[in-house]
Amino acid sequence: MALYSLAPSLVVQSAQLGGRLMGCYDADLEAITIDRDMILDDKKCTLVHELAHWVYDDDSRPPYGGKRECEARRLTAETLIRPDAYRQAETMYEGDVWLMAHELGICPDIITDYQKYVIPTLAKRERRLSWLEATS
Repeated sequence: MALYSLAPSLVVQSAQLGGRLMGCYDADLEAITIDRDMILDDKKCTLVHELAHWVYDDDSRPPYGGKRECEARRLTAETLIRPDAYRQAETMYEGDVWLMAHELGICPDIITDYQKYVIPTLAKRERRLSWLEATS
């Protein structure tokens, strides 16, 4: 698996976490734990989210916890949703987040994060490219 060559010291494991906790990353142990009782789509989304915390070397402690959580959510949404697939699902299901998530095989929260963190940056990028094309 590519993850092993990318991060040989990273431990990924599952356990019964209980409560609302779906997963966690422990920077000190360099370990990700995913709740084993979740459905596969939730496990996939949680693993990608916790990997984003690993990418940012995030221990989620103050003063950076909130900012890093937003960065992890953005990276997770960017990783799991292709813009063309999002547009197609949005059109097919008239913006219904639950149906779109089911179609894309992800958690509804990832759709919401895509709308909040990714779509605004896509619009800025498109405007910047249009401006560059117009001025060259």
